[in-house]
Amino acid sequence: MTAMKRIVFTIILAGICQILSAQCKPDKVPPLLVPKGNIQVALGGEKCVATVKPGQFLAALSDNCTPKAGIRLGIRRAGTGWGFPVAGQPLRLTAADMGAPVVVEVWAADGAGNKSQVYSSVSVANPAGCVFQLLPDTVCVLYGENGLEDLIWHMETTWPPPPSNTFEIDYCVNLHAGLLSDTLSGYRYKITPSKDTDPLNGVSIFDAILILKHILDFELLNNPYKILAADIDRNGAVTVNDIVELRKLILGIYTELPNNTSWRFVPSDFEFPLPDNPFYNAVPESVAFDINRKTPLPDMVGIKVGDVNANALTNNLTGTATDRSPAVLRLQDQHLSSDAIFSIPVYLEAPEHPDGFQFALSFDPALVEITALRPAGVPDFSADNYFQPEPGLVTVAWINFGGAMPAPDVPAFFLEGRALREITLQQALSLHAGRLAPEWYGRNGVSAALALQMLPLPLPEDLWIGPAFPNPGNHDVQIPIELPRISHVTLEVNTPDGRCLYTRQTELDAGRQSLRIPAFELKGYAGILMYRIWVDGALCQGKLLRF
Repeated sequence: MTAMKRIVFTIILAGICQILSAQCKPDKVPPLLVPKGNIQVALGGEKCVATVKPGQFLAALSDNCTPKAGIRLGIRRAGTGWGFPVAGQPLRLTAADMGAPVVVEVWAADGAGNKSQVYSSVSVANPAGCVFQLLPDTVCVLYGENGLEDLIWHMETTWPPPPSNTFEIDYCVNLHAGLLSDTLSGYRYKITPSKDTDPLNGVSIFDAILILKHILDFELLNNPYKILAADIDRNGAVTVNDIVELRKLILGIYTELPNNTSWRFVPSDFEFPLPDNPFYNAVPESVAFDINRKTPLPDMVGIKVGDVNANALTNNLTGTATDRSPAVLRLQDQHLSSDAIFSIPVYLEAPEHPDGFQFALSFDPALVEITALRPAGVPDFSADNYFQPEPGLVTVAWINFGGAMPAPDVPAFFLEGRALREITLQQALSLHAGRLAPEWYGRNGVSAALALQMLPLPLPEDLWIGPAFPNPGNHDVQIPIELPRISHVTLEVNTPDGRCLYTRQTELDAGRQSLRIPAFELKGYAGILMYRIWVDGALCQGKLLRF
């Protein structure tokens, strides 16, 4: 190829790229689906079923903007619902589907939400001659690809009504004739799983952010199970009140949801008539059957209420990812004198514009009181965003409703309180990871672990030795000391007649620290004691009153 031809080719290629780019801003073209003709499947396995997925019905799949791997597919029996089916849920066929071909709808949605649909069909055969038997069978509860532990199962008959059974078992219950009251007389059975523990499992302020985006039509929750999980107050709709209720749970105002359970369950074979609105009609939460049932019992899909991004732990072996970019809450360490009121600016340093954050601060209530987190640069921050669920703990959960964030040199908020004794801020305060994971959430689902950075105290210019405390007292004694440089320090405690009870020689770094006199070293002495401190030859003296 000559240089001129290469130039022309480059210009043509650039023009094509510009045209394709223009088509995607915005993208209004749905995916292109080319269906196959009628496909054939065979029954088999322990349950004598055949499972088909939407891709099996397509001869070709493409989109003008979204790569093939990014196109969502769904499938359902024709005429059993409206709108996009539950993405990723296969279709299960049984001996009852033999005979005439089963007509199905195959759906596709691209990254911009454009949807298209085609019809196809499937014929079911049974070449191996497998036979369906209702019992024995199992019903399991699944959450993603994991089984859910610590369930309580309820077994009851709907007619006639003898006493129901309740039992705890692993995530699967094995159903056999011996477990049922009567397999021949027309009894109808209903089995229901339940789990109402650990409501915070998998729940964070990020879930509240996703619910807010759904409410604002900015980023819709893309399957009915997520929408059911977002109905925190269980009133059959997703509203701002669900965010309010979820935030109360995260902060610890609630220890459990007042109008909902921690988990909900839906039979996996239930086809939502309107997947985009699962509240359109009643959603079953049990598996019902009698001995004449012609299809295998379905498993149950676990729905962790409040966990719309599906990261709850299903058992004690699963965990969550920890590969995250850093974000920092930064504040300056400082001396807090006894009974002093403080207001300390706290700065947020994050990789990008935050949509929300959550954390918990731990402190010793015998050393300091935290009275408020006063709003500053963070928008929409108020007393509703923090809570003290127990002494010594402050939980914080915040969502950005679209306001502009402050400049890096503007505090996010002020930490306000009162010191109950002389102490430094670093000694009094820390992040508490156990109650509420310290995390920050950015746009496009980016998340970060949130760290607390305490800037060190500036070095003192002069030597300073504070008064001993507690004094009077009978416990360990602390004597605060500030050193402008590394120094050799000698501490000595004597009785009035000159008898030495305690001595210590050490080398201390520059900065503020404390000299400790252990109570047991004073040998139960009651009365007045004298202490002397030498720092590089300089002498400081004081008295202790022991009782």
